[in-house]
Formats: sequence, structure tokens, C-alpha cells
Amino acid sequence: MKRKLNSDLIKIILAITLIFLLIIVFIIIKQTTKRNREKLEQEESTAILEESVISYNQEIVREKIKISEQIPKNIHSIVFYNYDTTNEQPIKKEIKKEEEIYKFLELLSLTNWKEYIIEVTDPQYNWFYELEGDTKTIIKIGSFTVENGGYVQIIENNKISNYEINRDTYIDMISYTTKEYTLHQSDKENPTKEKSIEWQKIAFKEVKEEDISIIKEKIGITHHLLENILASSTLFLKEPTSQYWDLYIYGEYTGLNVFIYEENRFSTIINRLDETINMLKNKEIKEELSIGLKLLKEGVEEHNIDKLFEAHEYIHDYDVWVIEYPIESLTVEPIEWHALKTYFGKVSL
Repeated sequence: MKRKLNSDLIKIILAITLIFLLIIVFIIIKQTTKRNREKLEQEESTAILEESVISYNQEIVREKIKISEQIPKNIHSIVFYNYDTTNEQPIKKEIKKEEEIYKFLELLSLTNWKEYIIEVTDPQYNWFYELEGDTKTIIKIGSFTVENGGYVQIIENNKISNYEINRDTYIDMISYTTKEYTLHQSDKENPTKEKSIEWQKIAFKEVKEEDISIIKEKIGITHHLLENILASSTLFLKEPTSQYWDLYIYGEYTGLNVFIYEENRFSTIINRLDETINMLKNKEIKEELSIGLKLLKEGVEEHNIDKLFEAHEYIHDYDVWVIEYPIESLTVEPIEWHALKTYFGKVSL
């Protein structure tokens, strides 16, 4: 009898414990649900507030644009079309992030938008921006430049307007959706004067005295020609399918009434670098400059702008810090003067 009472008591205790646990679980679930609901409401409220702030900021910067009446309000999408390609269809990229839209509008606010009467009867437009908001505006960027900048056409509500914009804005608009490149930027420490003099002695060891000036001239001009292309035309050469590659390989292309003389083409740069390497005697220098030559050839063959920039680093370091050192003896004035204080770390003698 005693055993039965104990058994019943245990069952009662277990039942009470189970009920108690269920109540606790119910309370926890209810509180968790409440917290999640409050968190969701807070996030939604924050998102609405952020969207409101962004829209407000977008409107502020839009009003700064001289032609703001032609730019849509509440832009939610900007689609970029690049027709400077050998592909059948243009290269298409879309901007939807609010901060990127804001930055693009900020870019448009940095130029004067001078009204322009174009004298070309059938201008070619290689770059389009479609701005979608409360209305739709198309910005067409001309494939040619005017005296101090670029040519742009805006179509808004079937109205066509032509403008001249400054060169910096013109370049930034074309390259806005692509990778940015800098010609002379490096965190490497510059070689000491003693180190450069030591490298130069190694470079000219066993080289005839009369050949030293020829080598200096060849690499100096090679360096200058490559930098000239990279400084002036990188924005047109970022896409492998760009027709501008033909301009620097063959001297011309059908889209532009422009001709590049042979001495300014890639083939001349490659030949000059090859000749420079052949005139040098040191094995290590020949090997390292040959890496630059290989990158240069591959960059041209593959239409790869990254390889051209890497090839430039080898040519730059050997020209500025070895062969034509000190800078007072440079054959050609540099494209950027701070280049003379830039070292990419490509000399490993």
C-alpha cells in the first residue's frame, strides 16, 4: 500500500513538473515572438527613415545640378550601356544601390553643362545612361571630345539638349561603372641613391660606352609612349571588346576619324623594349625586363589593360631607378612628375 502511494505521488510530481515546464516554454515563446515583432518593426521603421534620408539627400544633390529640371526625381535605377564594343549587343551594367546613385548625381553636379551646338551631322554615341525615377532621362556620351571636355546629349520627355561638360566629368562618367586605375601609385619604399647607382653599374657592365646613350634613349621613349597611352586612353581600353584597341594596334578604327601614327602604336613600344633588352648584357636585368615585355605582348594580344599596367611597372622602375638614373638625365619629360618618386619594387638585383 505504501509503495502504491509513493508511485502515485511520483506521478503527480511529474505531471506538475511537466505542466510547469510547458508554462515556462509558452512564456518564452510568447516573449521571443514579441521581441522579434518589435525588432522587425524597428528595422522597418529604420529602413523607412534611412530611405527617407537618402531620398532627401538625393534631392539636395539633384538640385545642385545645373540642369536639374532634366534629371528625374526619386531615381531608383541607372542603367549603363557601353556600345564601344565589337560584341553584337552592348555591355550593360545597372546601378541600384542608393549610395551609388547619389555619387553619380554628385558627379553630374561638378560640371557647368554649357549648351553646345554640335557641328557633326551624325555624331556617334558609345555610352548611354538611362536614369529611371518619377520620369526617365537618357544621357548619351559622345565618342569624341571638344576643346576643354566632352560632348553629351540629354533626352528628357522627348526633348533633346546638347551640352559640353568638363574633361574630368566626361572621363568619370565613362568610367563610372568600371575599375579605376592609377598610373603611379605604390606603397614601396624608394631605393636609396647608393642602391640606384649600384644597379646602374650592374646594368651597364660590359656594355659599350657608345651604346649606353642609345639604351637610355630607347627605354626612355618606350616608357613615355606606353605612359601616354595609359594616361590618355585607359578609360577607353578597360573593356577587352573596345574598338579603341584597334586604334593603338592598327592605327585606326571605323568609329572614329582618328589616325595613330606607327611610332605611337603598341607594336613600336614592343619593338623598342625588345631592342633595349637585346642591347643589355646582365642576365638578371634582361630576364626581369623580359617579364615586362611578355606582359606587354599578352596585354595587347588579349586586350588586357591590367597586364599593360603591370608591364609599365617593370619599364618604369628600370627606366627611372636604374638605366636613366638620376632623374636629371631623363630622355623625355614624364607624364606625371610624381612618377619620379614612385617605385613599384620590380628591380630585384
